[in-house]
Amino acid sequence: MKLMFWKKDPADEAAKAVTRDSWYRFFMLLVGCFCGALAFNIFFLPRNIVIGNISGLSIIFKQLYGWDTTAFIIISSFALTIVSWFALGKKSTINDLIGTALFDIMIILTENFGSYLQINIDNIMLVVIFGGLLSGVSNGLIY
Repeated sequence: MKLMFWKKDPADEAAKAVTRDSWYRFFMLLVGCFCGALAFNIFFLPRNIVIGNISGLSIIFKQLYGWDTTAFIIISSFALTIVSWFALGKKSTINDLIGTALFDIMIILTENFGSYLQINIDNIMLVVIFGGLLSGVSNGLIY
């Protein structure tokens, strides 16, 4: 019986590649969610700039009814996840649930960053450009 240490099992290599790719994808998702939450809490929320998605709706409901933006985002995300389970199926919903949970956690973690990183820009157009740039980087990393 010969032992050949230089030959590698192709199935083992494929499993390592999938694991490495999964961790890289998770890291990019984590960084992307952090950038998106940072853009929301530093640029958009303090100046009541409505952007798309649930984040923009949370700002509208904050202005109209005084609702907490973080609570609105978490509750709406949970409700949309339930709708997704029935509309898109189990596999798609589980993949989206990871991103939804990470974004909700990052919103909570970066909630007070606005008080630490005060960006005093008087020109609203610059706020929209920098916030949109950070939000665009976020979307690029997530998708």
